[in-house]
Amino acid sequence: MLINNKAADELFDYKKFAIANLDMTMERYARILLTPDLFVGTVEILTPKFLIYRGGIFFAEGFSETDFEKWFQKLDGEINVIEKMINHVHVRGMIQFGQGHSIAIIRHVAEVLRKFWFISLTDQFPNARFTIDIIDNIDEEDCTILIYQDKSPDDGNHRSR
Repeated sequence: MLINNKAADELFDYKKFAIANLDMTMERYARILLTPDLFVGTVEILTPKFLIYRGGIFFAEGFSETDFEKWFQKLDGEINVIEKMINHVHVRGMIQFGQGHSIAIIRHVAEVLRKFWFISLTDQFPNARFTIDIIDNIDEEDCTILIYQDKSPDDGNHRSR
């Protein structure tokens, strides 16, 4: 997934490295510095496991039945709304030293996560349909990702928004 120029300008570590290595591409940079540990961790982030609980689909990592039941009571059992609450992710919080990066880089990361998470969801649940929304929180210079099942009539296409 190509990064736009505005977001690329904020990849400070890469820019420092590329100055000393003028023919350095992003891919080459990653191949030089990416350890097996970081590679495996990155794959875990990009392809998370999901679970089904009471008709909802949720990130398996950190899922709590107790939290679900609290939201279930508070939101009158509205599974889509509960999915949005439990599956919402603040992108800035996922990035080391996320402060100092503009909304452009945060938005790019959000788009990459949406793409890979959609693939992961449809791989694990091929008969379900999902919507993945990205909400720009300009005041906080953050993006929030919301994942929930699409319960609209089947048009034959899975989709990601």
